Amino acid sequence: MATGILLLAIFVGPVPIGAPPDPSLLASDPRPDWYLLWYFAVLALAPPRIETAIILFAPIAVGGLLISAPLISNKGERSARRRPWAIGMVVLTVVMIGSLWILGARSPWSPNFDAPPLTAEVVGTTDGPVAEGARLFHDKGCLNCHLIAGNGGRRGPNLSTIGDLLTREDITIRISNGGTNMPGFAGTLAPQELEQLVLFLSSRRTPAPK
Repeated sequence: MATGILLLAIFVGPVPIGAPPDPSLLASDPRPDWYLLWYFAVLALAPPRIETAIILFAPIAVGGLLISAPLISNKGERSARRRPWAIGMVVLTVVMIGSLWILGARSPWSPNFDAPPLTAEVVGTTDGPVAEGARLFHDKGCLNCHLIAGNGGRRGPNLSTIGDLLTREDITIRISNGGTNMPGFAGTLAPQELEQLVLFLSSRRTPAPK
């Protein structure tokens, strides 16, 4: 095997490097190769305060467990049918890594920079302050992180029925001051724009039963 790897390195060489980074691209969504997507998901979902510990110690712990397993457990049944716990652990590991791989491929924690503007059917009107607020919700990048009726990103809370949960005053405070992973927009919005955004979000309510 070592000889084969050496020959591949000599005659095939490494994977070619792509184009250099372009700092003008703001809508980037970096992610690792497919075989590390599950680990990418683990780091993205882990609390930031323990991310460094996972990066440093998790590979050491897993590697030590794999190396020591034959030394610790070198007796007993070899038939898979008589080792249900071992089979269960393997299946659980495969399911866990597969689930994390799918989550890493979707990366719902990343903004959706390709979110199209909300349609008139979703907004409910084509003119007036509510329609202008919906346009601002897209143009200011809010739709990149928030869902409205299934449209937009999933990094932030779903705002499809935010009008049921918060008053207009509460929405105004949230937009102006920001919150966790959300910047404040008090210095970038004109008073009229802020009012239009608040009116649009206040209109997002649970549809009345027919």
